[in-house]
Amino acid sequence: MIKTKQQADGVKLEQLGKKQQEDGIKLDQLGSDIKAMAEGHSVIRSEMRQGFEGVNKQIAFVDSKVDFIGRKVDRIDDTLNATSQASYGLLTDVRGDVKEVKDTLDKHVCSPAHA
Repeated sequence: MIKTKQQADGVKLEQLGKKQQEDGIKLDQLGSDIKAMAEGHSVIRSEMRQGFEGVNKQIAFVDSKVDFIGRKVDRIDDTLNATSQASYGLLTDVRGDVKEVKDTLDKHVCSPAHA
């Protein structure tokens, strides 16, 4: 059977229409896929933001503890320095007293009563 030019053009138009319809379906699917991917990225960004907020809170908590411990160490250091200075002063006084007692004892032992 021989087709006329109009019949051949009609077949071509029909094929072109089917192709456009298939392409339209593919474009709709692609648009849907892109939308789903964008929504997924949005969810991931939101979860990451929440995770970072949690980490930032934990870092702030640790920072406050480190500051607290630092202040405590400074107070202990100040107390230790004051105690060391007081102990050194006391030791110096005791050494002086021991020297006085020794000198007095040496004089006493050298006295005629012990000769």
